[in-house]
Amino acid sequence: DETHRVTPAEMRISDARLTEYSNLLTRDEPNPAPTQLWNGMIHPFLKMRLRGAIWYQGEANAGAPSSYACRFPAMVADWRSKFGLPDLAFLYVELAAYSQDYSSIRAAQRAVLSLPLTGFATAIDLGDTTSPEGSIHPRRKQEVARRLALSALAVEYGAKVGYSGPSFVAASI
Repeated sequence: DETHRVTPAEMRISDARLTEYSNLLTRDEPNPAPTQLWNGMIHPFLKMRLRGAIWYQGEANAGAPSSYACRFPAMVADWRSKFGLPDLAFLYVELAAYSQDYSSIRAAQRAVLSLPLTGFATAIDLGDTTSPEGSIHPRRKQEVARRLALSALAVEYGAKVGYSGPSFVAASI
C-alpha cells in the first residue's frame, strides 16, 4: 500500500512555517497529518550542527506539482531557520522515471534551485522496471550516492566538477 510508503513534503515542515502555506493544503491527504513527521523526526535534531541535508522525496506530491513548487522551498527555508543555519546546503534527488509521468513534479522540484546552496542529483535514467520495489526507487543506490557526492562537492565546497546533466533552457519552432 503506497500510502504507508510515501509522504508529502509538508509533513516535515514546522507548524509555524506551514501556517503560511495553509491555502496549499488539501484535507484529503493521508495520515500522518502535516507537521507530524517534523515533530517526530526533524525537531529532535535541531541542536545538531549540520553541513547539509539530502532530500529524496516528491512522488507523494506528484498530484499537486504547483503547490509542491512552493512547499519544497518553504521546507528548505524552514529547516534553515529552525536549525539556525542559513547556509545549510540542501541537495535533492530528482525523481526517477516511473510508470507514470513525473515531469511536472520534477519541474516543481527544481523550484528549490532558486535558493542559494541547493543542488540535485538526477535519477531519471536510473528507473528500474524490474525492481521489486518499483522503478521509482532505483536499485543502483551507489550511483545515486555518487551523483549526490558530486553535487555536494560543487554546491557546498565549490569544487569544479561536473555534477549535473544538461538542463533545458528553451525551444523554438
